[in-house]
Order: sequence, then C-alpha cells, then structure tokens
Amino acid sequence: MRVLEGAGPRGLAGIPPVRGRIIRPLIDARREEVVAELEHAGLDWVDDPSNRDRRFLRNRIRHDILPVLGRETADIVAALVRTAGLARELVESIERMAELTLDRCATFERQSVIVPLPALRSLPPSAAAEALRQAAARLGSRAPLRAWAYRGLARVLADPPPRRRFRLGGVTVEVSAGRVRLGRDAGRSIAARPVAVPGVTTVPEIGAAITTAVVDAAGYVVPRERQRVAFDADLLRAPLGLRARRRGDRFSAFGGAERRLKEFFISEKVPRWDRDAVPLIEAGDEIVWVAGYRRGAAAPITASTRRIVELTLVPLAQVATDR
Repeated sequence: MRVLEGAGPRGLAGIPPVRGRIIRPLIDARREEVVAELEHAGLDWVDDPSNRDRRFLRNRIRHDILPVLGRETADIVAALVRTAGLARELVESIERMAELTLDRCATFERQSVIVPLPALRSLPPSAAAEALRQAAARLGSRAPLRAWAYRGLARVLADPPPRRRFRLGGVTVEVSAGRVRLGRDAGRSIAARPVAVPGVTTVPEIGAAITTAVVDAAGYVVPRERQRVAFDADLLRAPLGLRARRRGDRFSAFGGAERRLKEFFISEKVPRWDRDAVPLIEAGDEIVWVAGYRRGAAAPITASTRRIVELTLVPLAQVATDR
C-alpha cells in the first residue's frame, strides 16, 4: 500500500517489531506459520472476516496483486520484508542524524526549542524535517513527520523567511535572525514598572534585575560594556521607568542617528520572539537604554558632570545572593 501511495523511507519501513514499550513478537511470522503452531498446540483461533473483504485495498493487494507478483519472483513477501528492513535502517540513520544535530546546535528552554537555520540547511531535507519533528515532540507535539516534511520545512527554510509566526502540530513556529523557534507560547514579555534610583528593580519575567546607583563623577571610569551604562544624573530626566517595546518606538543610540526601534533590533540580530523581553529604560518619554544592547544619546557624561547614575543588568540570582 505504501509503495502505491509513493511513500518515503518511513512509510516503506512498515511497523517496527519494537517501538518504545510496544513489542510485536509475531510481526515477522507468516500466517501459515502461526496457524501451524496453533494446530500443533491444539488451540482455536478467530479469523477476522474483514481480512477477506475485497472492498479494502489491503485485501485486494494481499489476495490479488501479491499472487501475481509471486509468479515473477521466488518469494515476493521476503523481498518486500527485505526492502522494509533496509528502509528501517535508513530511517534510523535519519533519526540519529537529526538527534545529533539538535543535541549539538539547539537551545532547549522550558517552553521552547531554538535551532540555528544554518544547521537545518546543512542537513538533507528528510533529516531537517525530522529534526523539526523531534524538536516539536520535545514540547509535546504529536504531529507526524509528513506534516513537517510537506508543510513546515518549506516555510521554515523559505527565502526570505516568513514574517509571521505560524502554528503546526500544536506548537508556534517563528523564524528570525537566522534561527527558528518552536514554542508552546509566543515568547516572553515584560510588564511596565518604575525603576528605583538608587536601588534594585527586579524583572522576574526574564530572570534579571536592574541595579542603580548614584556615584560621584570624580575618578569615574565610563563603562564600555552592554550590561552596564552611565548617565549624567543632572541631565537625566526623572522618573525612570522600565517597559517592553511598543509599536512606533524610536531610539537614538549613543553616537548614532535616531531610527525605529525595530530597525535597531534587526541590526542587532535580536529575534522577534525575544524583542518583547528586552527591557527598555525610559526617562520621561525617551528610551535611554536598550538594556543589554546599547545606551541612548541622552544625558552624556562630560567634563562638567558632577554626579552619575549607573545602571547594571544582572541575573536575578545574583541579586538574591548579594542580599
């Protein structure tokens, strides 16, 4: 039947003797062998009458087509079993290739799996589809391989990539910044809150915190790192707030021109599913720091600066330890 349907290796492999906790000890035995054993043991058995009903394709193949093919080859059943065995070996190799790729390249989180697109593109299409199926299965999806081979893979590897996320097999799929994310949800997001100056502002949604301190400018060394920024305290508008991105946001990076925040995220290769989880520090109505990426142009430190506000993005666990 699978041959007539144009099946690939997985379809030609048939039902395996062992799959997880399911064991089929008689799957390789022929009917005549089973009947002979039952007669020898003096046991009765029940015949399923539907197995003789020629309305079903499987029965027309068994009773009409196989006998004709059997006249052309010594043992057509043995030949088909041998083909299924070879196909099963190929399927196992594809599954192993996909599994190794995920173990080597994928990032596994509680609600998602993220796979680099170059890793998928380096695989044969059958193995790439299997890698997506396995990644989705780790999130609880039961979608069969054919769903990923015929619908998912083409969309994931499309050039240009799809602009919108889509659902397949019970998971959300999104392609951005050279990666594909499969998740149970659409990604993390953070809620707006005030920033304590000085003090600690926790952001448990992303497992982080913003620490702030006001220090004297004398002898201060301006930080040159993504996780720490400094502003002239007397030029920085108060109060400070923390929020996620909004439609229409614009950002003036220090030393750069003003542009849409979306364009900044694209240039920094921030995938779409992470953009709602990037803390934006706002002074008044101006974004002064895209936390973890770039400070804004506001309140620069100069020779006349007397007081400095320093902000640091740290893991939430570090704050708990310090306390």
